[in-house]
Amino acid sequence: MVFSNVMSAVRDGEADFGLVIHEGRFTLDAYGLQSALDLGQWWEEKTGFPIPLGGIAIRRNLGSGAAKQVDQRIQESLLLAGSGSSMVNDYVKAHAQEMAPTVIQQHIDLYVNRFSRELGDEGEEAVRVLLQRAESAGLLTPCDSPLLASP
Repeated sequence: MVFSNVMSAVRDGEADFGLVIHEGRFTLDAYGLQSALDLGQWWEEKTGFPIPLGGIAIRRNLGSGAAKQVDQRIQESLLLAGSGSSMVNDYVKAHAQEMAPTVIQQHIDLYVNRFSRELGDEGEEAVRVLLQRAESAGLLTPCDSPLLASP
């Protein structure tokens, strides 16, 4: 099922429960739903780290020059996303499932944060813990390569 249909499916009795992602987490009440478990909160309570929501990867064999260029463009994009620019809001509105301005801003604030701009020691450890747990559960094969290849 497409993520944008999960809440209406639960509300309409087509599903007993669902995993809500993206801006949907801010609109449960509008669907008459309640959260049984907030996985982000659960992760933070279990590990003491912020939840790693995603990542950007570049093949190591492309070299450090390419990695630096990608990093620079990402930093520029994050600055623009955090600027409150009408262009950013227009883009988000065009792709958002929920149109309320407050929900759109909550969504931006959730994903454009200090860890987006600079992972830092805490963010790096959060990713390391996630990968270790995935390896322990047999979801990933162990990898000897360094976690990060800084540009």
